[in-house]
Amino acid sequence: MRLLTLLFSFILITGVIGCSQSDKDTVRTYMNQMKQLNQENSVIDTIVSKTDLEGKSGDIIGSHRDPGDDIGNIYRIVDELDSLNEVVDKPQIPEYYYEMLISAQDKNSLKTFDIRILVDPDITYIKWIDINSSDKKMEGIQINKDYELSENLKTDIKQILNSVSD
Repeated sequence: MRLLTLLFSFILITGVIGCSQSDKDTVRTYMNQMKQLNQENSVIDTIVSKTDLEGKSGDIIGSHRDPGDDIGNIYRIVDELDSLNEVVDKPQIPEYYYEMLISAQDKNSLKTFDIRILVDPDITYIKWIDINSSDKKMEGIQINKDYELSENLKTDIKQILNSVSD
C-alpha cells in the first residue's frame, strides 16, 4: 500500500512538473510570435480597467492604440515570468485590481493575440495572467498564481498605467 502511495505521488508530481514545462513552452511560443509584431505590421491596443478579482466587472480607466515602447514592457512582464517569485504570504484581497489587456492583430495574417494581466492596486504583485491567440492550433494559457513584481516590472506597469490615463 505504501509503495502504491509513493508511486501515485511520483506520477502526480511528474505530471504537475510536466504540465508546468508545457505551460512555459506555450508562453514562449506565444511570446516568440508576438515579439514579431510592431507598429508597421500590426494594430496594437492597450486597455486598462479597474476590476474585481475575477476581472469580470469594472470600469475602463483608459486605452490607446499602437502604444509604441509600452508593448515592450508587457513583453518583458510575460517574458520574465520564469524569474518572478511566487508570493509566499498571501496578501489581503484588495477592493479592486488593475486589469491590463494588450490586444494585437497582425495586418497580413489577421491573427490576433491577447494578453490580460491582473495587478494589485499597489502594483506589488501579479494576480493572474491570461494569454490567447486566434490560432486554433495554439491553446490559451492562464497562469493563476500570485507573483511578486521586481522593481523594473513595477516601473513598467506604472508607465503603462500612466500612458493610458493621460
